[in-house]
Amino acid sequence: MNGQAVEFLLNTAATTVSLSKTAAAQLGLSNGQTIRVSAANGVTAARRSEIAELKIGINTLKHVPASRAPYCRGTEILICKWALKQLKIRKQGKQLT
Repeated sequence: MNGQAVEFLLNTAATTVSLSKTAAAQLGLSNGQTIRVSAANGVTAARRSEIAELKIGINTLKHVPASRAPYCRGTEILICKWALKQLKIRKQGKQLT
């Protein structure tokens, strides 16, 4: 992500990639406007951002919408189902391919 190797969780309910404040800073993401997002525990404020490059395996996405969300802790990054679909990554049995 933005040229750095990261660990992430897959959140199939999310509509954008979500990152903690710490992860966003480590990746050099800027803070955009404040937006309202729905999470499992209700509606909260997040900061809009954009990931210049998201690469998983040989697949690359550019200009990926993201949000710095208060429900993400530590260096947590949640990759949304939309991003995986764009990368043409599919679930086959218990594996992502």
